[in-house]
Amino acid sequence: MDAEGLLAPWPGPYGGLPPFDQATPERIERAMRLAIDRRREDVTAIADNPNAATFENTVLALEKSSRAFRQVETLRAVFASTRMGDGMVEADKRLAPLIAGIEDEIAQNSRLFTRIEAVLAARSALEPDQVQLAERVHRHMLRRGAALTPAKRAELTELNGRIARLQAEFQSNLSKSGDEVVWAVDAGELEGLPASAIASAAKLADELGKPGVWAIRNTRAAVWSVLQFARSRRLRQRVRDMWVGRCAAEGSCDNRALVKSIVTLRGKAARLLGYPTFAHMAVEPRMAKTPEAALDPLMAIWSPVRFESLVRLKDLQVIADADGLGEPIQAWDYLFYREAHRRMRLGFDSERVREYLEVNNVLAALFDAMGRLHQVQFRELNDVARVHPDVRVFEVSRDGSAIGVIYADLLAREGKMPSSWQYELRTPENIDGRVIGLSNVCTNFQRGPDGEVLLGWEYANVLFHEFGHALHMLFSRARYPSLGSMQVAWDVVELPSQLNERWLFDPPLLKRHMRHHRSGAAMP
Repeated sequence: MDAEGLLAPWPGPYGGLPPFDQATPERIERAMRLAIDRRREDVTAIADNPNAATFENTVLALEKSSRAFRQVETLRAVFASTRMGDGMVEADKRLAPLIAGIEDEIAQNSRLFTRIEAVLAARSALEPDQVQLAERVHRHMLRRGAALTPAKRAELTELNGRIARLQAEFQSNLSKSGDEVVWAVDAGELEGLPASAIASAAKLADELGKPGVWAIRNTRAAVWSVLQFARSRRLRQRVRDMWVGRCAAEGSCDNRALVKSIVTLRGKAARLLGYPTFAHMAVEPRMAKTPEAALDPLMAIWSPVRFESLVRLKDLQVIADADGLGEPIQAWDYLFYREAHRRMRLGFDSERVREYLEVNNVLAALFDAMGRLHQVQFRELNDVARVHPDVRVFEVSRDGSAIGVIYADLLAREGKMPSSWQYELRTPENIDGRVIGLSNVCTNFQRGPDGEVLLGWEYANVLFHEFGHALHMLFSRARYPSLGSMQVAWDVVELPSQLNERWLFDPPLLKRHMRHHRSGAAMP
């Protein structure tokens, strides 16, 4: 498949699936440039239509015009976050300002804006979701400069292009920071660490060309293990400093100047659009509406949270003093003594819990809970193109009919962002017939030295959380993609996923599915 082929409707079942096996950074870049040109042509035709503006020939036509663009954008986003090799980072930096530029060009098309306003002027003849879509397009165009003078539009476009380029560079640096390591050359430094963590550190050091020592990579799973279990305070401090200092020290990953530039440019763009600060611009479309409304509840709980935290810290200080610490607990001590508190006062051992949270057990529990809650079933698909062999793909069905497909990219690897997220590969729609959604769930679980994937409680929680986002997206019944369930006010997006987390705490669910990874015994 050549670059032009990436713009064609996706092949295969389920209304088509992303051709990850046919995509390369070079093809994606060429396809995106073609998609931008085609989108420009389509929008120009809509804006220059000699017929009177209607919902169908203006708003709906605009919604349909972006399909090929969205397809290529999906491939770009997945490669740029999970498969950064082979020149993808450089391609993404080149594409970022072009993508921002076409968005500004469309939004600032005065003829198109006039037609959108004409559609809204006749809103009484439209259905409610048609009005909502027209209003969303209108609002988006205003926030990209539609009402500005030509000179200010040009300035905004230039600012947005620079911001996009800097953000792509920021993300690239953040990803590279996951390759940083802290070296341990003395086995005594590793006292207290789980055997699996020690073995993984030895394996990483061997892969990096230093057999006989240990390497702690700058990823959350490796860092948290040290901070929770390592008795060596010096190692804890070194690892914690590496983690909190990501992209904040001199070197190839330094993001400090980028952050300053992005913040400055965002402020300029917001003021051009009439907002006093970028915070006012960012919060306006959310439920909070103003920065003050967002900040007030945080400040209201600050004092009681601080009081409770100090009480807990005193409890931990007692344990630390008995352990011979001899000084106040520091940031790199907190997780270590919190873990000690759990073991001593509560009889709870995080590492023992981990032995039951094998990734397939957690998935089985998740699918069971979602089946009982939402009457959906999950079936693994094997003959599907994927961005990496580790990715697992699941059909989601209800009453015998597929309602979506979830790509589960769960394992850490080189060239993948060190985080957890859910991304819409395709938003459900029902314009010319039902099209089901496709979701990409990404985490960075670590394989053990024997290939086992055992999750700490917080990582099992992450899996329930991200699948909550995926189901929220797949359950959308919106007719138009731009009104899909992930397009709600951003403060609302986290609600379904946070509710979904709570089902991990269901005791019968844990008893049914959480079995010891070796003995098969149920979790006590």
